[in-house]
Amino acid sequence: MKKFLILPLILFALTLAACSNPIEQLQEAASQELAEAVVEQATGADNVEFSADDGEFSFSVDGEDGAQVDVSVEEGSDIEAITGMGFNIPLPDGLVNGAVQRIDNDGEEMMINASFEAPDLTTAELYQAMHEALTSQGFIYFDPTNSGKTEPDAEQLQMIVAYQHADGYQFTIMGDNTGVLFGLVRLENGAVPEVVEDVAVGPIPTVLDGSMALDKSSYQAGEAIVITLAINTPLASDAWVGIVPADTPHGLEADGDAVDVTYEYVSNAVEGQVTLYAPSEAGSYDVRLFNTDASDGVELASETITVTE
Repeated sequence: MKKFLILPLILFALTLAACSNPIEQLQEAASQELAEAVVEQATGADNVEFSADDGEFSFSVDGEDGAQVDVSVEEGSDIEAITGMGFNIPLPDGLVNGAVQRIDNDGEEMMINASFEAPDLTTAELYQAMHEALTSQGFIYFDPTNSGKTEPDAEQLQMIVAYQHADGYQFTIMGDNTGVLFGLVRLENGAVPEVVEDVAVGPIPTVLDGSMALDKSSYQAGEAIVITLAINTPLASDAWVGIVPADTPHGLEADGDAVDVTYEYVSNAVEGQVTLYAPSEAGSYDVRLFNTDASDGVELASETITVTE
């Protein structure tokens, strides 16, 4: 199973699973019981107690250990900072259509997620502004390549960028100026708390919401293969694209992982492109995209190529 060093980003289960405006959808529900059913379906949670007011909604879930987990979501265009867990992280001007999700465990704040659009900022400006805001709060850029970089390259932004704090916190950024997700989480022993994962994380996508395209279909041995990815629904942090023999069974990530010739993590895409290199032996191969987590993985896309000597 492929692994990626960045800890998982806990995404908005409600906003991604329900619709682009979850508050409006839930407020239009015919009854509180129906609204609770929508939340349970989106999160996989049981015993949801639902309440909604203008611009926000919340629900509580009984955790496996008996603790109560509270989740609240607030929408607004005047959110100026991400506050909580002892932090006040200022946000750049120009963020609109904001939504903030908070997850508490028995009254202790465990995670804050926020989503925005930034039509008046370039993606590079957005990431640079957040880099400055985070480092001013004591966060340090996490370089998955161990190259010694202290901040992400403005022209080579990863799909997932992470910052870590010595006191045991992680801040994650994913997306661009058309839609960006921020995640602040309190870590336990270097990992996302299980109680947060139980409530916030749904099944990994098993169908590609987007596309994968190659620059051509035939390559010489060792030639660069340029793969263009368009991914609308975020994949797992260790999703990967690789080259496997064409006769490899389709469907399961484990089958591709066992025979891959070369691969790259999707998070290493530069402006939506990943470059692999054709195998040294001529033959028929597939370029395949896999989504995976710690226990399972599936194939999302496949393109067959011919390699010549």
